[in-house]
Order: sequence, then C-alpha cells, then structure tokens
Amino acid sequence: MSDLTRTHHKYKWLYPFQWLLAVVRLVLFLLTVCLYYFPALLFHQFKPLSKKARANIRKKCLHTAVAIMGFVYDVKDERPKELSDKKGYLYICNHRSWSDPLIALGLLDAVPISKAEVKELPIIGAGMSFTGIVYLERMNKESHKQVRKEISNALSAGTSVLIFPEGTTFTTDETGLFKIGSFEQALNAGAGIIPMVIEYKDRYSNYWDVRSMWQQFVAQCGKLFNICHVWIGPPIEDPSLDPRAMRDHVHQLINSKIKQIQSGWRKDL
Repeated sequence: MSDLTRTHHKYKWLYPFQWLLAVVRLVLFLLTVCLYYFPALLFHQFKPLSKKARANIRKKCLHTAVAIMGFVYDVKDERPKELSDKKGYLYICNHRSWSDPLIALGLLDAVPISKAEVKELPIIGAGMSFTGIVYLERMNKESHKQVRKEISNALSAGTSVLIFPEGTTFTTDETGLFKIGSFEQALNAGAGIIPMVIEYKDRYSNYWDVRSMWQQFVAQCGKLFNICHVWIGPPIEDPSLDPRAMRDHVHQLINSKIKQIQSGWRKDL
C-alpha cells in the first residue's frame, strides 16, 4: 500500500465534514467571481476596459478567491525589481492540480494557456474569457498551431504568457516532460523565460490523478488550510541555448526547486 493510499484510509472518516466545507467554499468562490466579473462586464458595455484593466480585475479576484478556498502560501519571488513591464515573458510552471493556475494568476500579470474545457465552466469560463485567455483543444492539431501563433504574438507585443508545458497534472516527485512548442515561440520572439514552481505540503490532497473534478475540489478545499509554496525564478535569457537545450535547462531547474521545497516538509528526501 502506498503512502498516499494509507493517508486516504487514515482520514476517510473526515470526508463528510470536508464535503460540507468544500460546498461552502465553492459558493463563496462563485460569489467572489460574480462580484468582480458582473460589475466589470456592465461597466465595459458603457466604457470599454483595456486588456490590461480586465487582467488586473482577474488578478485581484483570484487572489481573493484563493484565500477563501483555504490556500495559505508563501512566495519567494526572485525576479529583479527592475523587471520591465513593457516586455513579455514566458512563465513556465509545474502542474499538480486545478488550483495551480488560480494561484499563479492571482500573482502574475500574464495571459494563461488553458485547455478548452475551461470555457464550458459556469461563470468561471465567462470570467476567464472576458479577462483574457488562450484556449487549447488538446486533440486538435490546428488548435496547437493557433496557440503557438498567439503565444508568439503576445510575447512580441510585450504581453507575458503563463503555460503549464507538461500538458496535464503529474503526481510524481518530478515534473513530466515539457512540450517544446512554447519554448520555440519564446526564443523566436526574443522573450525571456521565467521558471515557476507551485508545490503543496500535503501531496495526498493536492496531487490530482484519478479523482473526478468534484472529488479533487473536496480533497483540497475541504481542509481548513492548505499549505503551499510558490517560487518565481529570475528570467532566463541565454541566446546560446536552442529551444531543446532551454527546455531541458528549465525542466532541470524546476525539478531541483521542487525537491528543495519538498525536502523541508518530508523526511524521506
């Protein structure tokens, strides 16, 4: 029996209480999104909001929503203070669960790349579309081409982009293999790459594998507090690296940081 399975059996009796807390938090989360989204949408009908203004609304909304859902995190931001806000950067982040992009977008000024299913979510999908997002249909080759083009256009225009290049969530200690497409677009656009890590103390509750969406939400938001650590690295701008070498370098850097974070929580590392 694995450690994660043992943890499941140990705390199974808590599930009814977790379910109740998760329902309360889901309602509060949706109310928070509505309080930010609908007034902005109404105002937008009379005086159009810029992309930057809409993205800023999303950032404030998600920063609040993440706290409501019980996530408690500390941030180690190693980006230089003089980081240009007129230059686009490609943020590369590891992927553990649905909560990763919410936490990241509550901290960053960046356009996220997301799977197309997100736009079907009630309220959330409409809010994300309004505030700026690029959708990817994972089984559609033309969609992949279009997304690569949009990444290139955004970076060239000075807009930062957030992507989870594993393409799905991973429960292993290290990340999965990064897809190379976004690295190619970043280097072609002359954009710097910023590595990012979001790691959770409780692996059982937060690493998403076989659970349904609702089961995963309960596992994470049914806890009183959910401790995680966020690391944002300095920009990597090395013209000597080709896309493959850059991908491998960032992949190794992120894995090293994950191990460093987890070593402070786990005795088996």
